[in-house]
Amino acid sequence: MQQFNIGNIVSLASYLYRSNFKKFSRLSLFAHLWLIVPIYGWAKFYAFAGLISRLAFSEISAQPESSKFAKIQIKKRFWQFLITAILVILICLLQFFIFYIGISIIAGIIYGILATIFGTISQPINQANPFDNTIFRIIIIPIAIAVYFSPLWFYSRFFITDLPLAIEDDTNFIGAIKRSRQLTKGLTWRIIAIIFISFVITLPIQILGWLIYSKGFNILIQLISLLLSGD
Repeated sequence: MQQFNIGNIVSLASYLYRSNFKKFSRLSLFAHLWLIVPIYGWAKFYAFAGLISRLAFSEISAQPESSKFAKIQIKKRFWQFLITAILVILICLLQFFIFYIGISIIAGIIYGILATIFGTISQPINQANPFDNTIFRIIIIPIAIAVYFSPLWFYSRFFITDLPLAIEDDTNFIGAIKRSRQLTKGLTWRIIAIIFISFVITLPIQILGWLIYSKGFNILIQLISLLLSGD
């Protein structure tokens, strides 16, 4: 037992998906279609994600399961998946809010100190174009980058909450969150890198899928409008 590097993990994931392309693609398609339905559909999406995780884990463990058996196990914890997803979203939002408030206060203090030291406090920030102020640019650009990427940082600790729920029989939503944080401890940058590389690799498929999804959704809305108008 040893930690894989990022390249090994991405390669293994690609191999697993190619080996089970038909099965995983079908499950993934159903999962994303359920996103159209609020709340219940979101629970179904997260449960499907857990199902794929369970099937992938069983393949890696050399104890492959049938989709039918895995679905039965996942179905037992259907609402646990939704509760877990909601809790993860709320925790990440709370962390982001606290981080945003804190970094804004720190940025204001740093700006005041630097402006006082360099004598630019008498040059107020241009409301139309605040980037005219050099000190403002120096402070705001790295802070903006940190704020923009901070949700990914917070989420990385909860990245595998669906896996404990899917494979550990004695785990509830609280245990799944704790387990995810335990397993991802010290691996934040690796997980962020894996998410980013996976996103880049699958970007063409995501774009195609989004175009098909958008077109289908627009057609559905138009049909509903026609039915409601009685035309």
